[in-house]
Amino acid sequence: MNFEIVTTENFNGVSCNFYSDEGQIFMTRNQIGNALGYNDPNRAIKDIHMRHKERLDKFSRMAQIAPTSKGGTQEAYLYSQRGVFEICRWSQQPKADAFMDWVWDIVEAYRSGTLQPTRKPLTPQNDFSTLCVQVNEIERELDNFYDRLNALEEAMSHTRPATTLAYIGMEQKPIIDPIRDNIERLAVLYDDGSNGYNVTFRKVYLAMGVDWKNRRTRFRNKKGNKTPPSNIQLIESDKKLLKLFIEKVEHLIAEADGNR
Repeated sequence: MNFEIVTTENFNGVSCNFYSDEGQIFMTRNQIGNALGYNDPNRAIKDIHMRHKERLDKFSRMAQIAPTSKGGTQEAYLYSQRGVFEICRWSQQPKADAFMDWVWDIVEAYRSGTLQPTRKPLTPQNDFSTLCVQVNEIERELDNFYDRLNALEEAMSHTRPATTLAYIGMEQKPIIDPIRDNIERLAVLYDDGSNGYNVTFRKVYLAMGVDWKNRRTRFRNKKGNKTPPSNIQLIESDKKLLKLFIEKVEHLIAEADGNR
């Protein structure tokens, strides 16, 4: 017997694999029990089976299915669509009728050739691969969010009084002046009309060659903050970053002057 997953569908938050063999649809004992809401799915369906053994034996079989995380196969008890319907008929669970109707619709769609899988087959490998893709997507979204947050922070920094900004060093000099004065000079050369000179700031950040994502993580862990800092906050809190920022701005100013 060659059981293949034809689709994975969702019933009230429970993922259910549908297997095919010789034109018939099968479901595992465990997934049927989960979908029906039993606390011990395997045991509950097995009890129903044993009470109606003569009927259910012909609608069920033990088989090797879906690869495991170790690359092999796993043994599972499967029921044909008739078996699933019989179990629902004898089950006292409130979801039994709704689940039976749901399975019927999927079986009919499979037989008519109109089945459109809503998910890829649910296997350990696919779940892990999907999770990795989702994590990467979330990281990209967070990076984009931080970029937008930085842009807003930098735009606001030009409207804040210097007394509200961070101070560094023993001399207690407000550091917004060198940042603002230098960036304004460069923005004029770039003819940057963006809000808060965001375009110019981003060019400077890129020229600095700093791993901003790593810096934000380290700063947040050190300070115990839930919200990641903006790039401007990192520069304000670090003398070396401030020095590097000013050096890169001056270099870009000289470069832009030379190209005029």
